[in-house]
Amino acid sequence: MLIIGENLYIRRLKREDVDQLKHWGTHRDPLFETYNFPKTNERYRDYWYKEKQGKFFRRIFGVFLEDGRLVGYITLKSIRWIRKKAELGVVFDPKELDKGFGKEALEVFLHYWFRKKNFKEIYLIVGAFNKRAKKVYENLGFVKEYECWESFENPKITPEILQRVGYEEEFFKIYKEEVYCKYERMYIKPENIHNIHKKS
Repeated sequence: MLIIGENLYIRRLKREDVDQLKHWGTHRDPLFETYNFPKTNERYRDYWYKEKQGKFFRRIFGVFLEDGRLVGYITLKSIRWIRKKAELGVVFDPKELDKGFGKEALEVFLHYWFRKKNFKEIYLIVGAFNKRAKKVYENLGFVKEYECWESFENPKITPEILQRVGYEEEFFKIYKEEVYCKYERMYIKPENIHNIHKKS
């Protein structure tokens, strides 16, 4: 499978691609710490690749620039091949944010899965505080289905750290010394797409 965009291309991620992740940048904001790829050894990268690959119900794809540089990866989880539904996950190199790569990658990726694979719905879970990601999803046509409060995905974020970074009460709550975050489930269907890439 090869998906070609104007400035990038997407294909299944290979084990040798994972070695590029050690050169990625680092999120300085502790709220995004879980998106940082650990600067670890080859053995850990083997383990990471095996876990991300999954089996029948999971796929991981690399997003590459024309020079072969890996700038992001996209996962499909909980794939329901008969019902044509899946959960989307998106991670990009912090050094490559705000360059339009995420939006372009998702445009061509969704085009492929809706038009070539005939999927009926793709959904995702996003932290309500992640305004940059939400804006991209909304511009593409994702619709908020519901929101809920859950324990924050990074257990290292304590109430003390949260208060130090100046959290917004609209997105975070502290209850019994535990940090809770507001999450939103968003979905997109072929008929919801606003800016889908037209190239086949």
